[in-house]
Amino acid sequence: MKINTDKLSYSILLALVFIMPFFVIPSSYLGIDINKKFLISLGVIVVAVIWLVSRLRDGQILIPKTHILSSAVVVVIVTFFSSIFTTGVRNSLIGVGYELDTFASVLIFMALLFLFSVFFYIFQSPTKFRTKNFFSPSCMGYHKLFITS
Repeated sequence: MKINTDKLSYSILLALVFIMPFFVIPSSYLGIDINKKFLISLGVIVVAVIWLVSRLRDGQILIPKTHILSSAVVVVIVTFFSSIFTTGVRNSLIGVGYELDTFASVLIFMALLFLFSVFFYIFQSPTKFRTKNFFSPSCMGYHKLFITS
């Protein structure tokens, strides 16, 4: 039985979104924000590895060409250079591991943006993935009727 890794990765991302509000590790020395940042980082890394292995196996990469993704690449590059040219390079790159204003955090969140946009593109593309649509038939009908015409 062949596993559809695109659907698996997309399902992991959706599960991550729905689990996030309820995720708490009861601990006296780790705060809720650290727990949630750890879950997001772990989920994005797992999904990115699954997606990358799947793309390497297929030999084809579909990346939507949008202004949002190109802006995200610029934000990641600017954040990287900003982190490199500061006095505390290590703190600017990774920090302690849970801050939201480090390069690692920006990279994780931009990877999350990239993965969601890729999966929305894959499952909504009318040319290649029409038969593999993950959404309801009514959404597919709306897509075929209004967007592709």
